[in-house]
Amino acid sequence: MKLLIALMSFSGLMLVGCSDPQQPSSLAAAGEPAAATGAPLASESDRALAASPSWLQGAQESDRLACYVDVVEGAKRTAAGWDLAAKSARLSGWSVDSRNQQQPPALLVLQGEQGQFVFKAVRSQRDDVTNAEQFKALAPVLPGVAVSLFLDGVPAGAYRASLVVGEGESAERCDLGASNQLLVH
Repeated sequence: MKLLIALMSFSGLMLVGCSDPQQPSSLAAAGEPAAATGAPLASESDRALAASPSWLQGAQESDRLACYVDVVEGAKRTAAGWDLAAKSARLSGWSVDSRNQQQPPALLVLQGEQGQFVFKAVRSQRDDVTNAEQFKALAPVLPGVAVSLFLDGVPAGAYRASLVVGEGESAERCDLGASNQLLVH
């Protein structure tokens, strides 16, 4: 009986840890990742934007934004970042603008010696983020971010990744950190 109670307590602690948005979320709950099923991670329509919006360069980092990368499907996690051997990948994570319950649109910006490349992001519901202690009062709507990356046309190199949230003069940047740089081959 004591063993059963201990196991149940341990299971409860494990569930509490999974609700922390600083911890990677599991994609297993959504079924097998596309890479495991042979489905493409990105298509021709997921190329970098032909022209970056003019306001993008003015987007400054903001302490009102929080962001995180959970996983990059189609990439191997290394000490240097996400190692992309294929020409397509899918980045999943979240970003929260503390001033807005409804989360603004987002773009993924890759910046490296070979240039800057901008990809559209799709917003989604993330209950783990919405219910996280630090965001509970805000209850952000659509904090999830998913970006399909068709990398044909992106030269080999290391790229620093950031999310630009909002548009025009209200656009702000959230750096995803050196550990989340993308290494394109």
